[in-house]
Amino acid sequence: MYHVKGGDLHEMMRRIFVNYLQGNPVDAIDKSIDKHFPKWFENFVANEVNQVIDPLLQSLAWGPSMKATTWPGYFINGYNFHTVTHSMEKATMNSGICVQGSNVEDTCTDFYGLLQDVVQLEYYGNRWNRIVLFECTWFDPINGTRVHPIYNLVDVNRKKMYPKYDPFVLAQQAIQVNYIEYPSMKKDKVDWLAVCKTKARRMVEASWPGKDNTAYQMEEITSNPVVSILQEIPSLVDPQGIQQFVDLSEGLQDISESETEEDEEDEEIV
Repeated sequence: MYHVKGGDLHEMMRRIFVNYLQGNPVDAIDKSIDKHFPKWFENFVANEVNQVIDPLLQSLAWGPSMKATTWPGYFINGYNFHTVTHSMEKATMNSGICVQGSNVEDTCTDFYGLLQDVVQLEYYGNRWNRIVLFECTWFDPINGTRVHPIYNLVDVNRKKMYPKYDPFVLAQQAIQVNYIEYPSMKKDKVDWLAVCKTKARRMVEASWPGKDNTAYQMEEITSNPVVSILQEIPSLVDPQGIQQFVDLSEGLQDISESETEEDEEDEEIV
């Protein structure tokens, strides 16, 4: 029910449910939310006394239909995601995923994981409501994640996974990341992967038959003019230091005299 708890309206319903559990330990409240909230939510919306008339809440309370669609990849938020299985056949890995925590500026609250499946659910109601979920496996955000105190660089431990079952997130929440192995084989580095966020793109290139998929393509192609240094350019400076001057007035005087002579010849012919 992560997708139900993700929206603003549904967060209000969650707070109402938590109010019923006041007085219990925090751990007990969290367990009750995961275990009992879906059924409580359904009963709360169905009860006419509560006057829940929002169509989206009603559709979610009725639950999804038996029909579900899965895909090996999905393009959203400017990222081209692939599942782990689908990425094995590709030159690049597009299955790394990050979901930001409640505090956007605090990277310590972010979740990092791997995309396992893309699922589309359909809900009944006045109209068909479709929702796309990412099923993921998560690295442990406490024991399996570390953030550099100065440079804010994030590492995840490939052997420390999140023990709690909470695999689903909304596709709209996903940010794509890549995991890079450290070249050092020291014990403090061997199990850790560096997290690199991927730049979002405004469009994705289509795959055409007979052409290889492009792993990365620059948005702008710049070309510099070719300059040859093999051809010797003649110098305008006399190597012997002899300076020659040209009197431009003499040339202008010659032109004026020739024009005068031509005019006199024309008059004689007339």
